Amino acid sequence: MSLKSSKFSFEGGKALEKALRDIGKAATARNVAEKALMTAAEPIAEEARRLAPVDEGFLRKSIKVGKRANYGRGRSPNA
Repeated sequence: MSLKSSKFSFEGGKALEKALRDIGKAATARNVAEKALMTAAEPIAEEARRLAPVDEGFLRKSIKVGKRANYGRGRSPNA
């Protein structure tokens, strides 16, 4: 049985490695920023709930902290 060898070249390995590392850093920074914003937004939402007029309580229950805007389409913020 004979073994055949093949040769190939690959260019851009260093740039690819840097790009992959940067993706990881960006994702981590985004996650940290999202957590910080969610944490900072909760006291604001609590105050809005406290100040909301209460008829049947739907407005108060609808005030939530989420990553996406609801835009009045009847979806939950994280849907």
